[in-house]
Amino acid sequence: MEKNFKGWITQDGVNDPIVDLQSNDIGNIHFQYNDVGGVLAVTNGLLTGRVVCKVTIQDGSSDVTTVINCVDSLPNNININGLLAGVPSNNAFNKAYVEITCGL
Repeated sequence: MEKNFKGWITQDGVNDPIVDLQSNDIGNIHFQYNDVGGVLAVTNGLLTGRVVCKVTIQDGSSDVTTVINCVDSLPNNININGLLAGVPSNNAFNKAYVEITCGL
């Protein structure tokens, strides 16, 4: 059975991201600061089956390039790394839309 998390995250400096949840039927997902340009989605074993993480940046600017990579960094956790103008940046997540799907 497919389960989804959808929400907006904003992260500033070394603070944990603020999450504006749209929907979540996966369960308790906690987002935390991980490293420069890195946010960790911790799920406590809730990600099962094939997992897909998609991040979309909506900054409204034409001169800012943001690249997001999502990788399984630990079992059942997802590390999301942001680059601002090609450099890891704590400010890369300004209204980033995160979709996590599992159980595919």
